[in-house]
Amino acid sequence: MQFRSLRRAFAGCQLVQGNLEITNMGRHHDLSFLKSIQEVSGYVLVALNEVEEIPLENLHLIRGARLYMGRYALAVMVNYNKAEGGRVRIGLQHLNLHKLTEILIGGVYITKNRYLCHVNTIDWNDIVSPRSLVHIEMDNTTVCECGNVLLVVWLFGVSLLVYFSQLFSHSMAIPALLLHLQRVN
Repeated sequence: MQFRSLRRAFAGCQLVQGNLEITNMGRHHDLSFLKSIQEVSGYVLVALNEVEEIPLENLHLIRGARLYMGRYALAVMVNYNKAEGGRVRIGLQHLNLHKLTEILIGGVYITKNRYLCHVNTIDWNDIVSPRSLVHIEMDNTTVCECGNVLLVVWLFGVSLLVYFSQLFSHSMAIPALLLHLQRVN
């Protein structure tokens, strides 16, 4: 029921006047209709979902005219199946906010997403306004559990493809890249 309501409200939508609440989606729900959303005037809430991916790849602006819990323009929390007890990876793994460049008012709150990857690779302070809260609890998946990341690096006009294996932590990514570049030059 909730899935059908969400699809009916947002299929083909580019501008959401109000809040975008994506909640209680089962792991087999196809949320590809969310790809068209580019802007949300209120807040974005992603909670209590079992889907692997939330395809908001064209969302570039959250205005934050209304805030979740009076503070947050983006809240992502408890997106996994608690009943599975970790035996099966059921839950949000990718947010796909590739184009999100600005949150005008409000902060970011990300917590209790057992399988969510690469949260710590985003400079959230660059996206939110200077006085906004960024609260990210690292009870989300560690980088080493998220698989390989492909980076394209431009250096002196040469495109280098660099794969970081799942063994590298976020803090080791930059030294590993520099080491690789030194070997190439």
